[in-house]
Amino acid sequence: MRAAGIQGEVARNDQTGELKALVRDPSAFQSGTSRGKISANPMGVAYKVEQFSGIRTTADISGGQFYWATPTMSCTMGFNVRQPATNVYGVSTAGHCPNSPARVQLSQTYSSVEPAINFVGEWYSLDIQWGYLVNGSGGVNWVIKPQVWNGIVNFNVTGGVSEYPGMTVCKYGKTTKITCGQVDPYAYSDSYGEFSRVNANSSYPKQSELGDSGGPVYQGGLAVGMVHGKDTAGNMYFSPIRKWAPAGVNINVICVC
Repeated sequence: MRAAGIQGEVARNDQTGELKALVRDPSAFQSGTSRGKISANPMGVAYKVEQFSGIRTTADISGGQFYWATPTMSCTMGFNVRQPATNVYGVSTAGHCPNSPARVQLSQTYSSVEPAINFVGEWYSLDIQWGYLVNGSGGVNWVIKPQVWNGIVNFNVTGGVSEYPGMTVCKYGKTTKITCGQVDPYAYSDSYGEFSRVNANSSYPKQSELGDSGGPVYQGGLAVGMVHGKDTAGNMYFSPIRKWAPAGVNINVICVC
């Protein structure tokens, strides 16, 4: 085929042994066989011809990436999620961040192409929203992974866990990066709803800052919640994922379970 100037590959069915001629231009392939430029049976066995534009490598994307909502507001992506009813995969962030489409600036070097997020839905009382990633120019497909970027490495999400008083959790956000602290015994409310607090400490006097909204809160590989806000004392407030199901949130955090 290559000698005849036909771009193509051969695929084999491992179960049946059947072969396919995968060519960019089936009509050119067929005319080549009819004119004798290509053997009418080039593979020595029966085969099918299928139009095939080639395999394009995909770029992986994890949770915890930077999420530039508007030129004046930036947030952080939380977790990679899936809507069970539709099997649509996407990413979560804070509900108070502007609805997409918005540009995602990847905090790791995957590709020169930057995807955008198409808004799907939000839950005001939990301050969460989600959307699916739209291919950027160049046709790059963004593969949703059950992982979170914590500023150093991608780690696998292995499930979710409910927070409790005194529990040590960490978060990753665009501005303050990794911070860790203990969950406060009390829950705090604002105009959005009720949120858990992580107290500032000597190691992390600022648990959260502008731009961290939506960032993942986790303990090891377990998802705990997403960043909601901060106060002047440096404490961080987050929306626990334990409230997602009771509130009718129809997305699940993707995990290696």
